[in-house]
Amino acid sequence: MVATAIPGNGWLVFLFLYDSGRLRRLAQIGHAISVALLFVAGFGLMARLGMFGSIPVWAWTKIGLWLFLTLIVLPLRRQPGWVTALWISIPIVGGLAVWLAVQKPF
Repeated sequence: MVATAIPGNGWLVFLFLYDSGRLRRLAQIGHAISVALLFVAGFGLMARLGMFGSIPVWAWTKIGLWLFLTLIVLPLRRQPGWVTALWISIPIVGGLAVWLAVQKPF
């Protein structure tokens, strides 16, 4: 699921630039559904691992990064000049979220 979410954000950035119709709307709906599934799956995994008594700092940080990746596409309609920065930041933030889950540094 994660492997499709980050490229999906990239496609949303692309569609905000070059499409203003039905395809962009479908991409936004798909983005919302995939993010909802990611959050439900993530919290379900945390519950299965017994992390709800005290959620570790790395998990809170990862939740924050995923919220950032979710909301990063919102200002595109008003700030189309941010597209280059978003193309660069989306994979970096996504990679950081994956690194946090694998390494659990704190």
